[in-house]
Amino acid sequence: MNLYVDTAVDFLTWMAAKGERPPFEVPLVTRTIATGSATSSVSHRGKSADIRQGRVRQPPRTLQMPADTDLDRWLASVYDQSGQIFGLMCNTVIETAVRREEVCSWRVDTLPLNPKDWVIVNPTAEVSEQLVSVTLRYGTKGREFGFDNGDKIGPRRQIKIPLRLANRLHIYRQNVRPLLLARSILQVRGAEAQKKRRDGVVHLFLTSEGHRETAPRFYKAWKSGDLPFPAWSPHLGRHWWACSTLMQEIRASEIFYEANRPLPGLLIASLLTDVIQLKITPQLGHVSSKTSSIYLQWVADQIGVALPERYQAEMLDEDFNKKGSQA
Repeated sequence: MNLYVDTAVDFLTWMAAKGERPPFEVPLVTRTIATGSATSSVSHRGKSADIRQGRVRQPPRTLQMPADTDLDRWLASVYDQSGQIFGLMCNTVIETAVRREEVCSWRVDTLPLNPKDWVIVNPTAEVSEQLVSVTLRYGTKGREFGFDNGDKIGPRRQIKIPLRLANRLHIYRQNVRPLLLARSILQVRGAEAQKKRRDGVVHLFLTSEGHRETAPRFYKAWKSGDLPFPAWSPHLGRHWWACSTLMQEIRASEIFYEANRPLPGLLIASLLTDVIQLKITPQLGHVSSKTSSIYLQWVADQIGVALPERYQAEMLDEDFNKKGSQA
């Protein structure tokens, strides 16, 4: 409904500007909205904006996430039915929140070839909690800077991956991928042709014939497992990473356990808004933190705490805030 009315208002305003009709006045109201920014530390304070009076508030999206046991059962079934490579690709999505195209475009050197060159961002943490910083460039969403080996070159994005996953990717790269690549090289004759084939296979995840895995094949493997629910997809896998990250932040807070009761809604919203801005928005590559606001409601639902009216209003106006952030 909002889209249709906005289009009509834009058309009538344009007609008035062209002199094809009398002046067209749009009744406006002032409302505070969140601007969203991955770089500003005060973007959560919001700003005033004039919006069309009578604009219908859209119901907030409701996330459906699998329970841990259901997620484990699904992931095990992918390994059983589709094999180690697709299973590892699924692990990469749910542990790093990369997009389907990004995991298929993952290069053999996206994670530096030598573990000594890995940048661990929290070296003083327990080994099980350490994170490795890597740069994504191929298959990323946003502006296009050309193509390379069939992949769109998009905006660079720094993400952090668990050290345990980095080690698994490295073991696959060292022990399994060379065997798959050899099959592809043997399909051509001559040393020069074989060297060209070897140098031309730049992707990490390969098929049994030594060719790159594709997004459609990966999606099919994801859906072929014992799904927690029919809509479970790689995109929801990104949401799962975000939701689980927020829950970990809640559980890590000593206040959460005070008097065996959950945090009040205002403290939850304040704490998690910072986590969304500092961790989730950069990792997922969202332009605006408003895209991530649905995670606040999901967490509140899980621990049975109502969010303050301000945060609920911001989520209800999410479609407007997205439009405003792109202006």
